[in-house]
Amino acid sequence: MFNSHKYNQAEQYAPNSQSIINSESELRNIIPSHPKVLDKRIQPCLDFFSREFMAQACIAILGVGYKQIPMIPIHYKANVSILSDYEININNLTNIESLNDNNNKPCPASFFFMVPGVGHSLRINGTLEKVNKHKGMFEITGVYFHCARAAVRSEFWNHSNHATNLELTADNILSYSPYALLKTMNHEGHTELSPRGDEAGFIQMIDNNTLFIPERPGNKVAVSLRNIIQNPSIELLIMVPGYPHTQNIHGNAYVSNDSELLSRCTVNGKQPKTGIVIKVISKHFQVDNALTQSGIWDATKAVDKKTLTAFPKALSSHMNGTGLMGKATTTIVGAIVKHDMKNLY
Repeated sequence: MFNSHKYNQAEQYAPNSQSIINSESELRNIIPSHPKVLDKRIQPCLDFFSREFMAQACIAILGVGYKQIPMIPIHYKANVSILSDYEININNLTNIESLNDNNNKPCPASFFFMVPGVGHSLRINGTLEKVNKHKGMFEITGVYFHCARAAVRSEFWNHSNHATNLELTADNILSYSPYALLKTMNHEGHTELSPRGDEAGFIQMIDNNTLFIPERPGNKVAVSLRNIIQNPSIELLIMVPGYPHTQNIHGNAYVSNDSELLSRCTVNGKQPKTGIVIKVISKHFQVDNALTQSGIWDATKAVDKKTLTAFPKALSSHMNGTGLMGKATTTIVGAIVKHDMKNLY
């Protein structure tokens, strides 16, 4: 269980400067470098496996590299269409009036696709260009699969284990949320969306303006942490399974190994090695109709994961193709995934 102690207004959290991770070399002293084969996990465009996944998706969450445009869930089947392996059309967008104000240049953006009942997800990076005030064109630059650990830790699709009849508000949604999407940007402004999932309340309120997110074991690529070191601007999209309510939180973040904060996030006797401290700038609480319209929380619409290519095979094909090397990699990746799913903390 998490220790939910909260600093009061007279006891504002003051970071220890020695606990702030300021460079990737410092980060790598804590989190070892990832296997170099993972650098090949990103495809430049859609392929069979990504199209197969998107065909079953009900929600696509869009994050844009402009603070004026918050992360939003989009009803995928109603508003997103694939034009080619490199282009995606998006309809019924809101809040994009300022998208091309900067010399009409496309803006960095990222998609995060979710299939109901399936733990792993699909992330697509690229740029978004405004066609008109409600329509955008997304040009793909990178496609890759993300593992299921965040969804499993949060029990995101386990409908029977989530509370019902909650009175969600802007003040209590963090206490009930087991899942969030984190948007980060590197020094060039290129965006990444990454899931964070754990027991409800895992995003800790340190004081009225400070949050802390423990960093659980991942693939060691640590894209989000590396981005934060380069660019502190972040955004969170807070979600509660079964509810259409969300909250967007904008802030500035840094990576920390503060022992006091980390000790409060111990699970099963295991303490995270790092975490993300966020100084909140703004919060926006709303009801996202796309979550209801898409049927994401309808248990009867859950997709049998056996109807999709297994995550190890899809990831392996991205790294080494579908030939003999890809098949050999599938066996190795499958063993790693099996180990990781048994060691979530």
